[in-house]
Amino acid sequence: MRLTDSVSRIALLAAASLFVATASAKADPLPAPNAAEPAATEAADTGTQAVSPAAATATPVLDEIVEKVKAETAEAAPQVPAESETAAAPKAPAEEPAQAATQEADAANTGGETTTAVDESPSAPSVAEQMPAQEIPAETTAASETAPATGDNTVTGSLAGEEPAQATETAEAEPAPVAAPESLFTAAGPALRDSLSVSLESAIATLRAENPKSETVALIADLYTGRKFEPIFSNENGFNARGEAVATALQHADEDGLDPAAYQLTGDSAAAREISLVRAAVLYGHQAYSGRVDAGRIHPLVTVEPPKISTEEILSGLVKSDDAGAYLVALNPPHDGYKGLRVLLAKMRAEEGKEKQVAIPAGQMLRPGMSDDRVPLLRERFGLAAPAEGDPQRYDEATVEAVKEFQAAEGLTRDGIIGPNTLEFLNRGHAADIASIESNMERWRWMPRSLGKRYVYVNVPEFLVRIIENGQVQYSTRVVVGTPRNQTPIFDDEMEYIDVNPSWNVPRSIAVKEMLPEIKRDPDYFSKTNFQVVTDDGRVVDPEQINWQVYDGSSLPYRFRQPPGDGNALGRIKFMFPNKHNVYLHDTPSKSLFARESRAYSHGCVRVQNPIDFATALLKRDTAVSAATIEQRLKTGQPGELGLSAKIPVHLVYFTAWANPDGSLGRMPDIYQHDAATQAAMRGDYSYYDRSLATYRAQKVAKFDPQAAQEAEQQARVEAAPPRRVGLFGVLFGSR
Repeated sequence: MRLTDSVSRIALLAAASLFVATASAKADPLPAPNAAEPAATEAADTGTQAVSPAAATATPVLDEIVEKVKAETAEAAPQVPAESETAAAPKAPAEEPAQAATQEADAANTGGETTTAVDESPSAPSVAEQMPAQEIPAETTAASETAPATGDNTVTGSLAGEEPAQATETAEAEPAPVAAPESLFTAAGPALRDSLSVSLESAIATLRAENPKSETVALIADLYTGRKFEPIFSNENGFNARGEAVATALQHADEDGLDPAAYQLTGDSAAAREISLVRAAVLYGHQAYSGRVDAGRIHPLVTVEPPKISTEEILSGLVKSDDAGAYLVALNPPHDGYKGLRVLLAKMRAEEGKEKQVAIPAGQMLRPGMSDDRVPLLRERFGLAAPAEGDPQRYDEATVEAVKEFQAAEGLTRDGIIGPNTLEFLNRGHAADIASIESNMERWRWMPRSLGKRYVYVNVPEFLVRIIENGQVQYSTRVVVGTPRNQTPIFDDEMEYIDVNPSWNVPRSIAVKEMLPEIKRDPDYFSKTNFQVVTDDGRVVDPEQINWQVYDGSSLPYRFRQPPGDGNALGRIKFMFPNKHNVYLHDTPSKSLFARESRAYSHGCVRVQNPIDFATALLKRDTAVSAATIEQRLKTGQPGELGLSAKIPVHLVYFTAWANPDGSLGRMPDIYQHDAATQAAMRGDYSYYDRSLATYRAQKVAKFDPQAAQEAEQQARVEAAPPRRVGLFGVLFGSR
């Protein structure tokens, strides 16, 4: 047979192939998959092919032509050249298309269906697998996607290695739809993992499209992309052990004062729930480590810098930790103060609603010896018996003593007088305690992860300073802190030196708001107070030569300084940790204030009751400065700074609740309303900050113009204050 005839035969074969393809395309389409049967779509995703009846009818025609061409080509085939002549010639690639055509013909003879066989044994990747998708020849793709068919188009048995059941040939039957699995995780094996990986890839692509500027989303996407979208927290049964551990930690977030509602999982598909779990875990990690609220929006003088943890570190811990749930929980503060509150929180929640609560109504201030119908309720509150004789409503000594003990335990003034503060604490239930514990746990998250091996700890609402070493209190004494109007700032710093026999350079706000009005009223002010008048260049001038009446807050060109001495407002020693607030710990000549239970009287600095003892304890391990050196300086009156050999961490903190050594709850009044502001912020309400910011700005103005400051502060209060309800009694007699 001539070569031209063979070419004609091959052209006829190509035309027949085109006829088959056209017939297949024009044939009736496959039945649309039922909405409840997504397996048909899954088959398309995994590369499984279905052959239409029209294609099955047309294929025998092609079969007959192929056989004729084979026979005639064999007759006309030239002799095989010598081995030496073929050594350099490439091998003809016609074998795979021919094999594919034969498999299609065989498939047509078994019912017109093909399925993809699952090969569980490892093997080297095919050429098509190694080539980029856009470079794979169509013939190679078609050949690699065909396989012997089964009669019902389903794969039975386990994908993990069981032998598939024998297929029944049904050449005449329509292709049956694949039964939909009950869940995406009802089967195990490579096909499942591939399907979940595809879903994860799609879910992450959607997530990135919806959150193009989210750094967290980008990092999560990078994590899965690097793992080729292999699931981390899921298996054939849903969440795997790692995922269950994370989900459990999120569900129990309230045990650490966090809100489980913030970490609810969403999504119907396995991929969506895995991504939801990762995002929730990352959010938990940041909030457990750094806090739920913006610490910078509690009060302008709360200037703490919460510790930070990166999203990369959280993701790494979730993936690499043996117990991902324990890893998450461990991101909460490691401090003993936090852990004690955590135990108390669980205890209070267990007792909530079970405690016997005796409510004491509001009324006039109750003093010892007065008669009031609330006294029997007070006795019931403290478990006291009524007196055998006399007026049962008289506020007698036994009841007064019980109230005093209560006040002392709560950090209130131990005077037996029942005013607004004592009444508030008397009526506190576990619900109020729980809210306070949670807000204090939140503020622990703002603390440095390491407080230092040895540090100074000032708890402002407690009016105490402590020196702590290796977790143990080495020294403690009382302090006086700022008033609610002139608050002591809350921040962390380091003590660098001690100033002995210091001069006091009066802050401008005090000079303008307090001293200048007194100077104008009293011509002998300077002789009584021993203050100096200093110019900007440091010269001391005679106050008698100045006409003070012509100056106001904005035009005052002088500064005031108090030289060293017993009457100096800073006392004989101050402990310096330079900071933007210009506050420090110092001595004071006003010793009487330390006898009071509530000690918020300063302009913001912290006055120490026993500064020499405090210095002795502080310098016990210092190699540069000794207590003897300080005592010698104090005797001689020699001023100067003494640098420490090593900086000592200083923490000015605000905790109104803590665990006592016996496990009971310790509490103090919320003197600056930081507790209330934190609780409100945890609900998303930052109105406390807005009001305090308005007041703070008005006080800043006061440094230059007291009159303008007064007007600004009054306006700020009107704008920021919430509406006030006034009852009939208030309208008639005024409110108290």
